[in-house]
Amino acid sequence: MKKITFFCAFWCFILSMVTHAQQETLVSIPHGNSTVKATNTTEPQNMALSTIYDTSRTSTSGVEITPVANGPATSMGDAIVLAGSARFVKSVTIDLFNLVSAAPYNLTISMYTDCTSAGTAAGPCGTGAGVLIPGSVLTQTVTPGPLGFIYQHTFNYASLNLSSEVDNTITVMINASRSDVFWRYGDNVTVGAQPAGEPALSVSTRCGSSIANNGCARNFGIQNNFTMTIVADSFQGDIVQCSTDPTLPLGPGSGVTTLTTINVAQTGIVGTNSGNYVINQILADLQHTWADDLEIVLISPSGTQVALSTDNGGSTGLDVRSNLIFRDDSPNNITTWTTGAPLASYRAEGGATAHPVGAGAGPGVNLNTIFAGQSVNGIWTLRLYDDSFGDGGSIFDFCINFTEITQIGALPNIVCPLDIVINNTTGTCGAQVFFANAVAIDPEDGLIPVAQTAGPGTGSIFPVGDTII
Repeated sequence: MKKITFFCAFWCFILSMVTHAQQETLVSIPHGNSTVKATNTTEPQNMALSTIYDTSRTSTSGVEITPVANGPATSMGDAIVLAGSARFVKSVTIDLFNLVSAAPYNLTISMYTDCTSAGTAAGPCGTGAGVLIPGSVLTQTVTPGPLGFIYQHTFNYASLNLSSEVDNTITVMINASRSDVFWRYGDNVTVGAQPAGEPALSVSTRCGSSIANNGCARNFGIQNNFTMTIVADSFQGDIVQCSTDPTLPLGPGSGVTTLTTINVAQTGIVGTNSGNYVINQILADLQHTWADDLEIVLISPSGTQVALSTDNGGSTGLDVRSNLIFRDDSPNNITTWTTGAPLASYRAEGGATAHPVGAGAGPGVNLNTIFAGQSVNGIWTLRLYDDSFGDGGSIFDFCINFTEITQIGALPNIVCPLDIVINNTTGTCGAQVFFANAVAIDPEDGLIPVAQTAGPGTGSIFPVGDTII
């Protein structure tokens, strides 16, 4: 038996502290590059993910994010240039360490286009004053690793849209709720770049300090290049969103209109190309004591409206709270719903150019055809109109699901078994051959199933001569 022994070595550096005029506290890391994996580091698994900014993680220095002198409003940041073309950010990972306190603290990230301010200090930072990127601000509670050791923290985003970054330059700012939180700095950029023309010692940005400059001071002499990894997707991902409205009444009484809305933040259009969206389904969770009193109309952010259902369901269809679901691939036309609980799904009825809707177009239309080319971004409205006296009900929820088209048509990488040569036994006209299946990896979907379509299978008796499978 062979015995294998693993040794773990730690580099120990003498602690040194330098206080600069602009109140940056710079220190060396006592335990060098020994890294402790920390909280919230799970990233979504997706073959379209790519790293658009990264650093070498070789530095042994750090800068205090929020020194006591400037208080908890102080933030520290770095201007960076993103690589590649993926611009829907999924995660930002930074390296941190603490020297004195292992108490939990809050860490906040925010991102700006270009600089966080116009800046009066020399040194480039994008093309001008920065604007806070919507959705970029996240605050999370961090439990530190062992004192003096580097640990990582990852901010995960559902899909932060940076597609409007023409010059690919952003500023990433970090705030800590207490002092003694150090951000590793002084690394080499391995993916992406520093802004063009930035001096060798680079430029850092501190906001919320006593230094006047629209709340931000840009400082010299710091090899900042803060340790940071940014992972992004080429696609935003599917949209599954429901209204935040409370339960709303339907009727009772003739001519009562109820509106419920969904505000979709993602960008994109309804279409058939890669990166476009398909309306997967519309769901209305409702109850009404006389179903065919209702006209249900969907209105897009562009103002296009289509009747989902007009006067269907008979008198009993919604006596019990039910989900009314509309899908283009449904085999059921809504006009066939004349009584009883609704089926699993229906096609939208169509029509609705006027309000109130007298009757839908029927027997069914495709929502993706009606809304083709329109933006998914903005307010989607479900309008419900009760056209008769005496009965009423409620709408409990309204949801819309979009599926992003990510199948960009790239061919999978296929690895076939190598050629096999086997000698047959004297007096026999063949030999048994075993081989592994081919392996196929799709750029978008990863490992995909492979099936042999020709020739004998593994373990078969192959005849003398060449056989191609």
